[in-house]
Amino acid sequence: MNDRRHTGGFTLVEIMVTASILSLGLVMIFRSFFTALDAAAHAADRLNISLDTANRIWQSEESLRRSGSVDLPRSGTAVVGTGSYPWDLKVEALNEALGFYKITISHTVTGAARKFSVERSAYISP
Repeated sequence: MNDRRHTGGFTLVEIMVTASILSLGLVMIFRSFFTALDAAAHAADRLNISLDTANRIWQSEESLRRSGSVDLPRSGTAVVGTGSYPWDLKVEALNEALGFYKITISHTVTGAARKFSVERSAYISP
């Protein structure tokens, strides 16, 4: 009549509580990871669009200096990374007799979770 109980192991309730806590921790880690990936993709898109905007301003400046007018499209869609984003080019003559112009390029980005616009201006003189 030896009635000895084994006290060296874990109960089923303890194991289930531990598994629940670990799974919640893993869910939080994965959520943070995918949030960081989304933020990195947003930053990369913003950087690429800023570079595209700067390139279009440079092209407009060169066209204006060479021919006296901007012989480029005034609007279009830029393919940057995995997306395509509309852009607009505006050329404003501040003093046409002296050759002073203002060039403005604006990109509008509308994503699933984020929306932003990038606008750059440059002033051109002879």
